[in-house]
Amino acid sequence: MREKVRTIFKQFLTWCVLPAAGLNLFIETLSRCSLWEAAGYLLIDPLIFLYNTLIIAATLSVTLLVRRRVFAGFLISLVWAVIGITDFVLLRFRTTPFTAVDLLMVKSAFSIMGHYLSIFEILLIFAGIALAAAGCVFLWKKAPKYRQAIPYPVAVPFCAGVVAVTLLLTNLGTHLGLLAVNFGNLADAFHSYGLPYCFMNSLLNTGIDKPDSYSTDLVESIVESLEQSTGAASSVEPGKEDFASSDEPGEGALSDTASSSEADSSSDTGQDASPAYPDTSVNILFLQLESFFDPTLIENLKYSEDPVPFYRYLKENYTTGYLNVPSIGAGTANTEFEVITGMNLDFFGPGEYPYKTILKQTTAESICYVLKSLGYATHAIHNNDATFYDRHIVFSQLGFDTFTPIEYMEQIEMTPLGWAKDSVLTEEIAKTLDSTQGADFIYTISVQGHGAYPETAVLEDPEITISIADEEADMERSSTELQTLGSDSADDDAGGPFIEKEFPEASSSGYSSEEYSEEEYYGLLYYVNQLHEMDDFLRDLTDMLSKREEPVVLVLYGDHLPGFSFTEEDLENGNLYQTQYVMWSNFEMKREYRDLEAYQLYSYILGRLGTGDGLIMKLHQRYLNTEDANQEMYLEELEILEYDMLYGDLDCYGGENPYEPTELVLGVSPMEMESVTETASDDGNPTLRVEGRNFTSFSRIFVNEDELETVFLDSSTLLAQSPGIQDGDVITVRQVGKDHSVVGSTEEYAVTEHDIMK
Repeated sequence: MREKVRTIFKQFLTWCVLPAAGLNLFIETLSRCSLWEAAGYLLIDPLIFLYNTLIIAATLSVTLLVRRRVFAGFLISLVWAVIGITDFVLLRFRTTPFTAVDLLMVKSAFSIMGHYLSIFEILLIFAGIALAAAGCVFLWKKAPKYRQAIPYPVAVPFCAGVVAVTLLLTNLGTHLGLLAVNFGNLADAFHSYGLPYCFMNSLLNTGIDKPDSYSTDLVESIVESLEQSTGAASSVEPGKEDFASSDEPGEGALSDTASSSEADSSSDTGQDASPAYPDTSVNILFLQLESFFDPTLIENLKYSEDPVPFYRYLKENYTTGYLNVPSIGAGTANTEFEVITGMNLDFFGPGEYPYKTILKQTTAESICYVLKSLGYATHAIHNNDATFYDRHIVFSQLGFDTFTPIEYMEQIEMTPLGWAKDSVLTEEIAKTLDSTQGADFIYTISVQGHGAYPETAVLEDPEITISIADEEADMERSSTELQTLGSDSADDDAGGPFIEKEFPEASSSGYSSEEYSEEEYYGLLYYVNQLHEMDDFLRDLTDMLSKREEPVVLVLYGDHLPGFSFTEEDLENGNLYQTQYVMWSNFEMKREYRDLEAYQLYSYILGRLGTGDGLIMKLHQRYLNTEDANQEMYLEELEILEYDMLYGDLDCYGGENPYEPTELVLGVSPMEMESVTETASDDGNPTLRVEGRNFTSFSRIFVNEDELETVFLDSSTLLAQSPGIQDGDVITVRQVGKDHSVVGSTEEYAVTEHDIMK
């Protein structure tokens, strides 16, 4: 028996531990983009390195149970190598490491691959896949087979013991604080605890764990206390109940503005009890801007002019503050989730996207359902694919009535990187507001600021040029406020009078930097100019909204910081997880300065308007409006409610989910076919002509189930080479996305003899 134990330990060392150590060093080198940093990690945290080696070795222990050890070892090692390589590739374009939830986004990844990788790199990836597959086939056929030296009654318990020891050490490490279960910063966690542990944690730790204190009695007591608490007061300025329309965005607003410093120093919200529009007549618009933030917060950069002058005007004249978001460089859908539901993502597994997990199975209390109960129509708009993050499915679970993705938009202008510019959203928002008679809630998601950012010059004549400050005196933006510009030309350019700030001017558009690489410089140059165009979009949007005959509140914010290699020292505010929000309105409201979490935003906004309901909203408002609130109790009650709503017994609702999925309609202007004709063309081939309404460049003609190569003539006419239609054929026009998914269709049109060319 002793000999058998010695043999199996020797084989475990040879077939599992030594290969695992090599694999661990390999993937950590890729994760840190440096062999020296990986070696430093080994020396500084040897116990963590050995623990991660044990995780890999535990997966390799399967090789002790099979005769094809070489093949099995190669296959398992290949999986770990692919995880490391994928993490390395993703970190080129975002700051979030590779987690298990990314496996659920493979389809979306293929649809946007061209934005991030060159043709050569894509071919290289497919060549690597082919080579790995060929290697598996070769080893299956040619690798030697080993006889089972250790009987299964000994080998199986040994392998199970290795797994058990690994799990035991994991529990011990988390109990002693050597390992974390949930990560506030994924990138830091992967470097602190190792890629193998963090990836396996993201694979096994999903959803919200049942809180230790969770019980029906506790949930009911929380709900009872919320129902008994008074409704949230509004901080709309009392006595300002007359709607003020204006030709200029913001004109007439802020007759009693408070300075940021004054508002920030106040311990309460300054909320008043008389909302301007408590009768739910206010249109509420949320605008989530892709990778948007004030670029002048980046230290050491100089600009030829202020990149975002209108955004600065908004911040200096309307309610604003920092917004703590759950991600950096990527993860748009997670900021969406927090804002729309009011739920804290920290309670979920590391790197999880609820859009890809729990929201596929259940509805969730949200701002949409809260406002629908008050008679609002609820809409989503996004100038990107309908299927990205499965929004065409998830938005039904969140209570949206309509969803207008890029497939239903016209007059789309693209950035040099192939993303839709945000200017198209102004018209789409106007169309959505016009599509209903009552009040609307519109959640708009922009895409123009999306990366990956170019590493070479792609802008021929950038409007904003940048350079790097060479002296310490140039590193700080001047906080000196100049006089308010009063000329007509200044008002026209800015969309209204605003306060200018001095900005260190860039000397040229050429590259000059000791802090940023040339690739980062050109990426920043591109990014800043996209922000400048997005700023123009904000001015046009607020100008359009200010002229409407109905009250509107617009809440705009960035979903996360862009995917540059910033550190906290690179930012004036010193926080990589902060963007900023602004609450604009075309009627008078008191200005406040309040820093918020993303999951608190909608509760704060609806509280300002004196409207809304819902358990999550009541919980946030109770603590937002309470001085010296017990933050620990606040988060504990929030976690219990989230768990009960999504994974528990629904005790907060009396045991039954009150929210039904909506019948989500794509687009607010439905496509219609009015006629189909087959006509002769100049080349002698018959042409199929489809006439109707609201076609876009994504519209495709289908005869029966066969897609035809379609020419978009205009919104009422589509052409295609006719396959020779016959009486009884069925023709439809379908919206086909860039990923070839069909996301909408007209009603069927049955061909008659009248339609066929004679």
